Amino acid sequence: MWAFFTVLLVSGYFCSNASDTATPVLGVMGGPCDPGFYCPTGSADKTQCDPGTYCQTALLSAPTGNCTAGRWNLLFDTKGAVTLQRMIERMSSV
Repeated sequence: MWAFFTVLLVSGYFCSNASDTATPVLGVMGGPCDPGFYCPTGSADKTQCDPGTYCQTALLSAPTGNCTAGRWNLLFDTKGAVTLQRMIERMSSV
């Protein structure tokens, strides 16, 4: 999805309204992509990291990489996925 803006945003940022800068700060005009998301050039919003991949840092234009076999990413996980044992431990502590 492309946004209408006066300046083409650089990758790692999104624009939710018209922006006069290619790197808006978080606010009404948009902002940087957070860990767990990525923003290709010209993004109108942050894109959640795709299933089977992880987004480790902020300002990404694409996912950081694929999860290791036998692991998966949790919603907004930035560490590169967890094992089934770790998932069971997390759920047991709730």
